[in-house]
Amino acid sequence: MKKIIIQFLILAIAFFGLWFALSQFHFTGYFKVKSLSRSTEEKLGNVMIDYLNKTEQQVDSDSVLTILKRIEGRICRYNNIDSSAIKLYVFRNKEVNAFALPGKKLILYSGIIGDSQNPEELSSVVAHEIAHMKHRHVIKKLTKEFGISMLMVLASSDAGTQIVKELLKVISSTSFDREMEREADSSATGYLIRAHIDPRHFSDFLFRISREKTGIPENFEWINTHPDTKERIAAIIKLRRNHVIQSLPVLSDADWHCLKRNAK
Repeated sequence: MKKIIIQFLILAIAFFGLWFALSQFHFTGYFKVKSLSRSTEEKLGNVMIDYLNKTEQQVDSDSVLTILKRIEGRICRYNNIDSSAIKLYVFRNKEVNAFALPGKKLILYSGIIGDSQNPEELSSVVAHEIAHMKHRHVIKKLTKEFGISMLMVLASSDAGTQIVKELLKVISSTSFDREMEREADSSATGYLIRAHIDPRHFSDFLFRISREKTGIPENFEWINTHPDTKERIAAIIKLRRNHVIQSLPVLSDADWHCLKRNAK
């Protein structure tokens, strides 16, 4: 019995000794696993915004930005998301597009505002992009395409115009992978439900614009016409069935018409 107790004590000491040693070991540093810091992401996003400001015209209407910020704020408020951390930009561009940049920058083209048939459809666009931000899909996609080292260099120096253009192209006109898209759709649907916005407008929007071609990039992730789009719509409808929706108006008719008029 005494021998068993001694063996147990030896094993216990060995276990806790190994645990303590491992807790002091910096695996990240040893294997040189790196990730972009928040400040680096912010700088990278600023590089892209600078490029957009040189090549696109911003919508500087206070009424447009205020109304859009109300939509974004409602989604954030009901989902415990820090709205103040999200920077919203609207550019005059007929392209039906919206995308997120590193550093929690949300870009809306006037084309997607004009193409939305109601505030709920536009809210679904905003919710979807916030979901991409929340899950850090943008930086994961850029890291996969360009590598962390390249992104760090681009964020810390004056990148060439062609390189920044390519970064924006990857973000704004190519699809996320299926898993990221499913995750963003699922989160966005939940955001809408909690914000008292019926996600049927989300599925309606995807269904409708998947059949529209004018001004929409061929590979724009919102409207890919391959079977993924049908799967996305079906998944949103399925998620909606599991909830009792208590819809509340997103905007007044006057504010909606004001937004559509001034964002042209």
